[in-house]
Parts: sequence; C-alpha cells; structure tokens
Amino acid sequence: MKILIDIKFLPRIALISRMKSIIASIFPPIRAIRVIRGCFLSAILVLAGAGCSTPPKVVRVDPEIERNVSVARSVYSSGSAEKAAIYYQKALRRARVMDASAEIARNAYNLAACLVALHSYDEAQARLDEARLEFQRAGILCLELPLLEAKIARARGRTQEAAAIARAELSKSHDPDNATRIQWRLLLAELLCDQGQTAAADTELALIDLKQLKASGNDIQAETALTRARVQMLQRNPQEAAPQYDTAARHWQAAWRYGDMVVALTQAGHAYEDAGNSSSAADRYYRAARSLFESDQLARARDLATQALPLAVAAHQPDLQRQVERLKAEIDRQQQKVSAADKKVK
Repeated sequence: MKILIDIKFLPRIALISRMKSIIASIFPPIRAIRVIRGCFLSAILVLAGAGCSTPPKVVRVDPEIERNVSVARSVYSSGSAEKAAIYYQKALRRARVMDASAEIARNAYNLAACLVALHSYDEAQARLDEARLEFQRAGILCLELPLLEAKIARARGRTQEAAAIARAELSKSHDPDNATRIQWRLLLAELLCDQGQTAAADTELALIDLKQLKASGNDIQAETALTRARVQMLQRNPQEAAPQYDTAARHWQAAWRYGDMVVALTQAGHAYEDAGNSSSAADRYYRAARSLFESDQLARARDLATQALPLAVAAHQPDLQRQVERLKAEIDRQQQKVSAADKKVK
C-alpha cells in the first residue's frame, strides 16, 4: 500500500478588487495562495461607509491602473502569480505617481499576495507594510491584511506567531465579517495540521458555521474543502479526502480560478489513487492535464496524462483510455512544434 503523504499547501491569499472606507470586502475570483477579490469595477472606485445613508463618494479610477489590474487578475486566476506580480507592480507604480492612497493600498496588498506565492517573503512583507500605511491614510479597515501577515509568518515557520495573530483577531470585540472569521478558523486548522494535531484541527473546523460557510464566496468554500481533505489525508482516509478535493475543484471552477482548480483535481487524483479507485484517479488526472494543455503548460500536462493512462487501462475504461492517448499525442506534437521553433530562434 502506498504511503500517504501530507501535501502542505501554499498560504491561499485573496486579491483585492475594490475597497470601502470602513471595511474592504475581500472575496477572490482569482487564486495557491489566495489573492484578494471582490466585485469588479471598471471605471469607478466607490469609497463608502457600510450602511451609509448619504450618497457614496465616487472617485474616477485611472484607466492605466485598471488595465493592469484586469490583466493581473486574469493571469493570477490561470495560475501565474509571477505574471500577476508584474502587472500589480505596474499598477502600484502608477498609483504612487498619482499619490492615490486607496489604489496604492489595494495594489501593494495584491502584489504582496503574489510575492508570498513566489516565496519572496521579505519583499512581500515590505509591500504589506506599505499597504497598511496607505489603508490607514485612506481610512480603510482591511480585515484581510492581518490574515496575510499571519500566513507570511506561517510560511516562514513562525507557527506560534501566526496562531497568536489568529486567536487575537478572533477574540477582538468588533466582530469580523463571516468570511474573515472562517478564514481565521481555517488558518488555525492548517497550523494544527502542520503540527500533526488532526483531532484539534477537526475541532477547529467544526466551529465553522455551515450556514455562514454556504453564504461565503466560492473561494472560501474551496479552501474549507481543502483543509478538510488535508485532515483526512493526515488521518490516512484518502477515500474521505477525495470528495473534498472534488468539492474544492468545483468551487475554484465557479470562482474562475482555474489554476487552483487544476491543483485540486490533481490532489483528488492522488487521493483516489491512494484509495484504490483507479477509474476516478484517471478521470481527475486527465481533466487536470487537459486544462493544463489548453493553458500551454505542456510539461505538467504530459506528466499528468502519463499518470492517467495506466490507471485508465487498469480500470478497464477504454473510452477514457482513448481520450488520454489522444491528449498525450496532442501534447507531444505541440512540444515538438515548440522545440522546433526554439531551435530556429537559436
């Protein structure tokens, strides 16, 4: 029997798309870390207090910033934090030129989230510090900023610091919005998993109100499913973990975060394979490979197609086997074309 391996995930961080003067709501349409997302605004940025009865103050958004932010969101959702960082950096520079605190804060935060995904923690902390100052200057309370800070601490191995931040935020007198509370619970559960305390992680997850979870964004529901799956994998229950990975993949798909969807499908494939379900494992690997192929990520696509093929054969799934073989052949042809083009350039 295979040894079950605990796959630690990068801190998932949300990207910010709009902000309010009292609370910045952060629900991502974008992605393995989570980068912040909310409602999309193309021409205006509304800065208004929650429950404010007076007409909101409307501020025109610079077209150059919005172009770069739009591209950054798109490439981030497809799984490229590196490319997203380039465009958030461009938007941040423009915001500095304008001396626009709200835009500096938004783009500095999102750039920090991308840098965490790239393991550039010192630079990420610098951008987070810049975002904090500009949020304060703009009169915006960003509930997810300490969450990102805690995730950076976790990524650096400072688990006690991350846990202390999480518990302090949960115990504050002002009640964070439901989505933020769920994210803090998930972080605590992940920290407990890091220490192998799966029973305590389960207890933390049980504190999440199911109605609140259902009302949260797709990204939060996906992350919850991933943490539940991780607990099950640590407890050597791949058959219970696999459906949770499937749930995560569906929510990432609904959130347009296809890079994260592929990761979840791949993790589902591993879990089904560990559980001895060759048919489902082959299906998940094939779907992940197909998505990667159409995203021009040929090497990763071929690896997964290679994993899928013998499983489809073992499961006596001739239709799926033919589809995997065709996909693999297409990938090989495309790789040959790319290789030939590279030789001509040289």
